[in-house]
Amino acid sequence: MQNKGAIWVFTILLALACIYQLSFSFFTSGFEKKAKVFGIEQADSIANTGVKFSVTQRDAVIEKYENEY
Repeated sequence: MQNKGAIWVFTILLALACIYQLSFSFFTSGFEKKAKVFGIEQADSIANTGVKFSVTQRDAVIEKYENEY
């Protein structure tokens, strides 16, 4: 029980480090969602010009624009 304060300090620092690392996941998922929406919008705008897509071609176009975003 002599190092009770040290254990609390270590616990708090570890919790802060975990929150810091998880914050990257939170912001990355939001960015990836925006990229997915952008890719779908671009594929839909190409499809509206009269270009016919198969399902795999549409997915490839969506992925291309996601990566560009």
